Amino acid sequence: MAQRLSPQAVSANELVRRAEESFTGWPRDRELKFYDVVHYLVFYEYTLLDAARRGTMTNMGAAVAQAIPDDC
Repeated sequence: MAQRLSPQAVSANELVRRAEESFTGWPRDRELKFYDVVHYLVFYEYTLLDAARRGTMTNMGAAVAQAIPDDC
């Protein structure tokens, strides 16, 4: 995963921390999954491409689910 991050991106550890904050506390407490980290990474990279994309309402989870089962 660290190899995928662009120079302006956060560190891999920070990315995992942010994914954990985004997916494991609400609406229910659960363990972080690989799927969650990929989901966060896809959205994060998408928003880095263009500042106008930061307000997107696109469901990135649907795209991630096509490639990675959510039980990973």
